[in-house]
Amino acid sequence: MSFRSLPSSFNVAFPGPQAVIAVGTDWCGYCRQFKPELKAMEPELGVRVYWVDGDSDPRVQDWKVDGYPSVYYKASEGGLYKYEGDRTLRGITRFIQSIES
Repeated sequence: MSFRSLPSSFNVAFPGPQAVIAVGTDWCGYCRQFKPELKAMEPELGVRVYWVDGDSDPRVQDWKVDGYPSVYYKASEGGLYKYEGDRTLRGITRFIQSIES
């Protein structure tokens, strides 16, 4: 199952397209379980979904990743928000709605 890679030019501080960014690794069992749910989110949420390898992408050092998988939302006005709830479409949808409303 392949995911879109986060472009090197992606800047979470600037206004622009919304995105869900999941940080994980291939060796993480929870990440492997979460990937099918994550893959289904893009068409349901209408936002881009990116998978970032937490072991190799240096950008995650600034994101306060404290476990895998970590889920973040890049809001339309800019800014990166860490999601702490259930790793489900319903939970992430509510989280996005709370930020964008």
